[in-house]
Amino acid sequence: MTPASPPPTPLEVTTPAAREVLLDPRRRRFLLPFLAAERSVGEAARDLRVKPNTMYRRVTQLLEAGLLVVSRSEARGGRLQRRYRAAARNFFVPFHDSPHATVHGLLEEHDRRWQDLLNRGLERRLQAAERGRVGYLLEDPGNGELQSRVAQEREGTYMRVDEPDALSGWSLVYLTAEQARELGQTLRRLEAQSGRSREGRPYLLRLAVAPAALEGS
Repeated sequence: MTPASPPPTPLEVTTPAAREVLLDPRRRRFLLPFLAAERSVGEAARDLRVKPNTMYRRVTQLLEAGLLVVSRSEARGGRLQRRYRAAARNFFVPFHDSPHATVHGLLEEHDRRWQDLLNRGLERRLQAAERGRVGYLLEDPGNGELQSRVAQEREGTYMRVDEPDALSGWSLVYLTAEQARELGQTLRRLEAQSGRSREGRPYLLRLAVAPAALEGS
């Protein structure tokens, strides 16, 4: 069996402009069409299903941040058309270059933007359901802890909002070290399986498991 090739060495990002783009999922997605192949602005716009003028503005920002380069120019219909590619396939953003110069601060900065996208998606889904007042339902699952879920109250009935295509919640569970490793591996497999297709509309998938840093523990 031929051993797998090591991934390309990541480009270390040191400028604030590039760091801001890479840590913001809404801005970072405009780099995606250029990772595997060179693209024109029009081709990239079609890949992401956005307007060409929107893509042109984002390409300009990516060039200024040093995350995109002009790979070549060619004449098309009497006009010069530029084609672009990403400056690298992988990137590394060291936490000491963040305004929050701690690992905890960088994690918060990164996750805050993803959490905002998730919250906006859940908000739209809940508003579309229109089934009553929305709040958090904290339930005792029988393990001495409280699990929190987004829920709706209607005429005295409290229902967890578990739409077929929308789910969010936090759970404090107790696992052995082996069980925690198995759970982490299961989540990684789920992430890999879910990310293979580029068809359909974009969905956010949040996966996490970590030892709980509780007060007194």
